[in-house]
Amino acid sequence: MPLEISGLCLLYVGVVLFVNGIWLMDKIHRREIVFIDTFVGLISFLVAVYLAFSAKADPFTIKLGALTFLFSGTYLWVAFNQHYQNDGRGLGWYSLFVAITASVVTMDNFIHASTPCDMWLAVSWGFWTVLWTMYFINLVTHKISQKILGISTIVTGIVSAWIPGYLILVGRLN
Repeated sequence: MPLEISGLCLLYVGVVLFVNGIWLMDKIHRREIVFIDTFVGLISFLVAVYLAFSAKADPFTIKLGALTFLFSGTYLWVAFNQHYQNDGRGLGWYSLFVAITASVVTMDNFIHASTPCDMWLAVSWGFWTVLWTMYFINLVTHKISQKILGISTIVTGIVSAWIPGYLILVGRLN
């Protein structure tokens, strides 16, 4: 069950990263991403709650839920910042915390990978580590261009979330 739910969540993570990348390249207005970030933030939040707190929760699903909260927190904070027109520095520092956490998860997943899905997960966490690091640098120091960040966000969304999420949902990645 956690794999299918992860597929559902990943599909929407791919969507939100794609749309946020388009926004970062200044192709849509900032107000337009409030909906998708809130929608995906809530989906991933509900998935995380289900994984971490269901009656069938075990150490693996609790860990998966805890890590999924990192995503929901990010998307809800993006929506909050855009709605209230905040500068994003707080989200930038949160992104640093998440990037450090994600780097540990990446290493752990590489060390313990035993299936193609495990290897994909390790690589995906590597992508997400880089992306959250880029968001920290962009939001706190403003040293990364919006265009580069937008392209990186789109590529990360497609490669690490949308395609694998779809493949999990149709039973081709397990």
